Amino acid sequence: MKQCADKSPFTVPENYFEEFPMRLDNMIRRKPLKAGFAGNWIAVAAALAGIVLLAQVSLFLYDRYLERNNAEYELFLLSQLGTDVYYDYFLNSDE
Repeated sequence: MKQCADKSPFTVPENYFEEFPMRLDNMIRRKPLKAGFAGNWIAVAAALAGIVLLAQVSLFLYDRYLERNNAEYELFLLSQLGTDVYYDYFLNSDE
């Protein structure tokens, strides 16, 4: 046991720790990704899909807004009529 206590059982190559940061940078350095022809088309297609989706949602919400306003307008008009108009309508309708 005394013989092993004086010596280290592990060895390190010369200049290992001095060169380690440079070697690590070389190992993890990657080339920048270039958006090719297909990448550009995918971006354009995604943008168009987003615009179409936004337009559909906007039109749907606008239609709901118009329906609600039309219903409120009809209720307003009906509230302005007297009860005799209602009676005449139901008595004279063929339905």
